[in-house]
Amino acid sequence: MLAETPGEEDWFVDETPQRPVQLSTRLGFSRSEITLEQYGAFVAATGRETDSGCAINDGGGGGWRGENTADWRSGGARLVAR
Repeated sequence: MLAETPGEEDWFVDETPQRPVQLSTRLGFSRSEITLEQYGAFVAATGRETDSGCAINDGGGGGWRGENTADWRSGGARLVAR
C-alpha cells in the first residue's frame, strides 16, 4: 500500500487515500532511516553525482515546490527525531 493514514505523524492530505501500487522497476529499501552523514559517506565512496536542488513541502498546505538553492548538503530539511 502506498500513502500514509490520516493521524500518522507527518501525514499530508495529498498523501491519501491509501492505494495498492505495483513497481515496474527494482527499488531498494532500508530497514531504518539513513542519516545525512551516512548518505554523504555513500556519495564519497561511490562517486555518485548528486544534482543541486530538491523538492520541499513546508507542511502548510502549499504542496511541493522546487528549491534550486537547497539540497541534501544544505541541512535545511526539517529532521524528525524518532
